[in-house]
Amino acid sequence: MSTYGADPRLAPAACFGAVMHERHVQADNRFVYPAAFLRLPLSRLDALRVPLLGIDRRNLFAVLSRDHGARDGSPLLPWLRALLAERGLAAACDGEVMLQTMPRVLGFVFNPVSFWFCHDRGGALRVVLAEVNNTFGERHNYLVHHPDLAPILPGEALVARKVFHVSPFF
Repeated sequence: MSTYGADPRLAPAACFGAVMHERHVQADNRFVYPAAFLRLPLSRLDALRVPLLGIDRRNLFAVLSRDHGARDGSPLLPWLRALLAERGLAAACDGEVMLQTMPRVLGFVFNPVSFWFCHDRGGALRVVLAEVNNTFGERHNYLVHHPDLAPILPGEALVARKVFHVSPFF
């Protein structure tokens, strides 16, 4: 058994997927492109040692606290715990928090969305925070969960009302 317990979902990982954008105003426009993400356990972020990856330091790949949360370089987990407490969600999210984000590459960052997966002590996913960034340097957080805070199961879709403009094309 690793230091991450029996649940491999709570271990650091490289993830591969796609970023998609679709718009139907004036003219239909849609694009999809491949993307690489890192999934990192926030409770162990300071102790994480991965070749070529810097946590709050320069390296080929880097994840910087100033790119997330309060964006002031402060630790990420206390910021998220305070946000969850403010929304009455802290008790349901008393386990590991995984941050899935695009790392900086050679100091450059393109990170349209990061996901914070908030688990309970038993490892069940309860809340997801989507931290969305636009091309104007603005950010909006979408916090999604079931109304009764039931576990979020694989394949389930959660919906949030759009309140943030991402595309530079109106």
